[in-house]
Amino acid sequence: MIGEIVNVSTEESILDTDGSVDPEKLRPLVFDPVRGAYCVLGEKVGNAFQDGKKLKG
Repeated sequence: MIGEIVNVSTEESILDTDGSVDPEKLRPLVFDPVRGAYCVLGEKVGNAFQDGKKLKG
């Protein structure tokens, strides 16, 4: 099966001041197959491609 995304929409209440989706407001669900549970994501814990550079020196 091959698909194509033709439209994406969101509630304004989960957008940040720049109009991008704010994960802390969205709180997406993820499935944990080890525990057989659904978990909510949200808190930012680091900066991709930046924090590792600081550790590496």
